[in-house]
Amino acid sequence: MRGQASFGVALALMLALAPDHARAEGGSWSDAEVLGKKPAVHVDLVQTRVSAYDQTGRGYQSQAGPLQGPGSETLQVLQAQGEFVMSEGDHLTHRVWIPVDLVTSASANAIDKYYAKPDVVSTASAQNMAQEVQYELTDRADADTTWTGGVGFHHEEPFLSWFYALEYQRSLAEDNATVSVAANEVLDWFDEFGLGGVRRGRASRASSNLNLGFSQLLSPTTLAALSYGVTLQRGELSNTWNTVPLAAGGRESEALPRERVRHAASLALQQYLPWHGALRLRYRFYRDDWDVTAHSLEAELRQRLADWLLVGASYRYHHQTGVSFFTISAVPSSSPYATADSDLAGLFTQTIGGNVTVNLPTERLGTLFLSCGFDHYFRSDKLRVNVATWATGFRY
Repeated sequence: MRGQASFGVALALMLALAPDHARAEGGSWSDAEVLGKKPAVHVDLVQTRVSAYDQTGRGYQSQAGPLQGPGSETLQVLQAQGEFVMSEGDHLTHRVWIPVDLVTSASANAIDKYYAKPDVVSTASAQNMAQEVQYELTDRADADTTWTGGVGFHHEEPFLSWFYALEYQRSLAEDNATVSVAANEVLDWFDEFGLGGVRRGRASRASSNLNLGFSQLLSPTTLAALSYGVTLQRGELSNTWNTVPLAAGGRESEALPRERVRHAASLALQQYLPWHGALRLRYRFYRDDWDVTAHSLEAELRQRLADWLLVGASYRYHHQTGVSFFTISAVPSSSPYATADSDLAGLFTQTIGGNVTVNLPTERLGTLFLSCGFDHYFRSDKLRVNVATWATGFRY
């Protein structure tokens, strides 16, 4: 096989370097026949994005406070992202996405002993860095069929994660409808800590997800979409450093079931508005076998004010019930499971946001776009999050 490959390369080079009239005299060879048609490579998008995330609040799972809680949930994240999209020929599209997070937190990794200062065991409770790389390849197999595969890797102290994805999408009814099936697998590997910050070794979990989607063009200006997803999680589902206050005083480690089945269904409606705007409405229903039921409503409005200026506004409301074993005053013998994590409590949240995008066409570099946005998230337990985002790049 190696000899055959070498002969093919030599023949291709010899014909490529020969004068044009020599190839023409033979009458049976052409550049395309010998070398194959050179694929057209086109850069579609180059983008950088910076997001600043500021969280304040208090939660009983945090040890950054009184022994019985609640402790601080203060968290700051600065995330830088790079994204590159390139099409190859008529069928292939490549996408590379690289986010890097710089995290400062008083409690996210508070695995120290009760009265010790943070960072006795891990520096992640004061400052941490997370890196991630994702690659995605889309193949348009024919006019109606698209396959997309993706892989990725995430690393931060003390956590590693690998993920894989595959999606099939089919257009129906002369592109008036689409159906899709997507599968995702995430493998996490991380340090396991005991009460007081003693490392017990390594723990792992796996998340397997299957999504089904269907969209239908209801009119030239209206699109509806329906989706359903199920996720099975197995392994260590706690981060292993969360703790629970005890009714008798002191704390114990959080204990969660080792399996969780999660279901989510959503319905979305997108409507073009005659004054150069677009409205998107979405409802999502969630249910899992930990007895959590959630309802989410989202609305997003985008308006073009000029050929170069686009503004948007969004609102989201979310309500959920808590897990049956949530407590802020645990009695050890009453249940094998216990958590004080505020994310697993009954609550409602709201998010209000806005964004502005400026598009500036250039002669050689495509369209330069500049975008900025701000979101304010707040919930019933008084947790507050502000997110500011700035993005810039070129679309070709």
